[in-house]
Amino acid sequence: MEGEIMNVIRVWLIATASACYSYSLTRIFHIPKGIPRLIFILPVIYLFIVLPFSLSSFHLGGPTIFYLVWLGTFKLILYSFDLGPLCTHPNKSLLHFVSIALLPIKVKDEPRSSNGQNKGYPSQDSRINGGPDGQINQGSRTRTRTVVLGGFFLSCVKLVAFAIVVRIYDYREELPSYVILANNCCHLYLGIEIILAVSAALVRATLGLDLDPQFNEPYSATSLQDFWGRRWNLMVSNILRLSVYNPIRRVTAPLVGRRWAMVAGMLAAFTVSGLMHEVIFFYFTHAWPTWEVTWFFVLHGVCTATEVAVKEAVGGRFRLHRVVSGLLTIGFVGLTGVWLFLPQILRNGVDAKAINEYPVMIDFVKQNVLRLAQMEGEIINFIRVWLIAIASACYSYGLTRIFHIPKGIPRLIFILPVIYLFIVLPFSLSSFHLGAPTTFYLVWLGTFKLILYSFDLGPLCIDPNKSLLHFVSIVLLPIKVKHEPRSSNPQNEGYPSQDSKINGGPDGQMNQDSRTRTRIVVLGRFFWLCLKLVAFAIVVRIYDYREELPSYVILANNCCHLYLGIEIILAVSAALVRATLGLDLDQQFNEPYLATSLQDFWGRRWNLMVSNILRLSVYNPIRRVTSPLVGQRWAMVAGMLAAFTVSGLMHEVTFFYFTHAWPTWEVTWFFVLHGVCTATELAVKKAVGGRFQLHWVVSGLLTIGFVGVTGVWLFLPQILRNGVDVKAINEYPVMIDFVKQNVLHLARH
Repeated sequence: MEGEIMNVIRVWLIATASACYSYSLTRIFHIPKGIPRLIFILPVIYLFIVLPFSLSSFHLGGPTIFYLVWLGTFKLILYSFDLGPLCTHPNKSLLHFVSIALLPIKVKDEPRSSNGQNKGYPSQDSRINGGPDGQINQGSRTRTRTVVLGGFFLSCVKLVAFAIVVRIYDYREELPSYVILANNCCHLYLGIEIILAVSAALVRATLGLDLDPQFNEPYSATSLQDFWGRRWNLMVSNILRLSVYNPIRRVTAPLVGRRWAMVAGMLAAFTVSGLMHEVIFFYFTHAWPTWEVTWFFVLHGVCTATEVAVKEAVGGRFRLHRVVSGLLTIGFVGLTGVWLFLPQILRNGVDAKAINEYPVMIDFVKQNVLRLAQMEGEIINFIRVWLIAIASACYSYGLTRIFHIPKGIPRLIFILPVIYLFIVLPFSLSSFHLGAPTTFYLVWLGTFKLILYSFDLGPLCIDPNKSLLHFVSIVLLPIKVKHEPRSSNPQNEGYPSQDSKINGGPDGQMNQDSRTRTRIVVLGRFFWLCLKLVAFAIVVRIYDYREELPSYVILANNCCHLYLGIEIILAVSAALVRATLGLDLDQQFNEPYLATSLQDFWGRRWNLMVSNILRLSVYNPIRRVTSPLVGQRWAMVAGMLAAFTVSGLMHEVTFFYFTHAWPTWEVTWFFVLHGVCTATELAVKKAVGGRFQLHWVVSGLLTIGFVGVTGVWLFLPQILRNGVDVKAINEYPVMIDFVKQNVLHLARH
């Protein structure tokens, strides 16, 4: 089973990389639609076809074959011509594109409230906001909970029914053959629906996408047209409609007329469906097809076309009761399925293989859960910490989205357990490079964000309709979503917005100049990041010669190491979120070595995520409280000193996680000193009124010199005294060896 798991991981990693390549064809290389794009897509289609051959398990190979060989290839062919679900929303992010390409989902094009078929099911916005105007009221909450609970209850009933169906196979020797055949039909339907529903539920929960249903209670069908067109495996119906039915109907309509063109398109769609089922069965059985499955779909195509013709001829003058028509429909599907669809499965032992895999899968899960519980090591602790943190962030999301806890003290009381977890979790990590980012992300940023969230403030409340995945990312990572277009922000002048990067301009029109500008910006950022990575490598390498170099060189190297390490870690976190979720994020660092004053350094260039959090959680409240007492000017000074002091105390807390030594308060005094100097600098600027100004080179050197000298005096000693720098340096070869060993292990398996 472990070998099969490794094969599945390898298959899906290659499939994901292939989907990313397909995404880049239009977003980066702008390959025109039609045959040129199809030529570039063909290698991906080839990979999607051959990859599942490495899988032998039914429950791992079955969904993979269906998702890649059938849906994936058809979606990519349609994508080559700007058709299908991959082209419904041209500005989708990379993660959205990959999810739609590889999973059996289709994003809903219209709000659910305007879709008669989904009448009674609230849209994504109404589920969150309580109504079309976003106002939350008791009636909308009740309806939302009723829908959610109803869907959850029905899913539980189907899971119980599936468990009963699987259990019945234990008695197949004693039961009549027709009971086992009926059980096979139920097993097939429930298995497919549950697998597709789980895939859609994960995407819906994490990405917040409003998805079309995949099944619509097919046992309630009252006709073959209703069964195949509106209830059974609607993802496949939509794909066949776009890729087979519409083209055939369009081509044949001028030759045979609209009515017969519709029949031709319908028969072609059913025939292609039959052929694709034969292909899928070949992956399971490795036996040449007997064409029974194809004839099953051809028969249903003919019967469905006949049914439609009879309905048009009768014109509604004669109609069976829905109970009678429903029984006839399900009976016909069941009988023809037993006659033509199931024999190829039963003849090659696919049913027995599937049944025999259940105990193997259960044992595998049990063994690995026990193994994970028993394993020791920093990586396992790191995984545990982040899994608990993610679960805690999901709980926090549910407080407003599901339970509607009001803002203020009531919500803060419910948030306190999460804050407690965020504070204690990093104590289980001893590695600097795993523990330091975790401590910063959870203990500092995470707790402050959640406190602000309790009062409907901060980055978690800018967009109230964000999805679960967006919410969790913002809670746990040092990012802030930009809520204004970049073009309207003078600080970001010259950097295109997310839309302009994709569409080429504010009106979405793609042109050569905009593509060139986009590429220059992207390449410039990439080149600058590469330079910093090279500089970081040089800085780390310099430590090998610390015995021969003067102490002031090593101190300067420590400062560079600290800055480059923090910026690269934060940049990588933001880049991953930006690439996968397509979020337009605020900058975290803005080239602090170019600062021309302390105000410029701390307010507009250094670690802007922290500056924003401190502004919202400390500076603004202190200024608001003290303003009536001491006036606006002194209130600003009080807020500034409070923010710097809190920053110093949080640095002491962070250092305690690394050193496990009581603070000596040097770091706090570093920030208090900078708070006083920044306030003094502002007062001098106001007093001078712009009449005297140093050249920016001189003021820049003075600023960076002051930060560096005070950092060496007050900030670095606590790090150096407790050997944190040595610990960090010694971890680099260990991390490199760990990566090498695991890459080689993965390659061998």
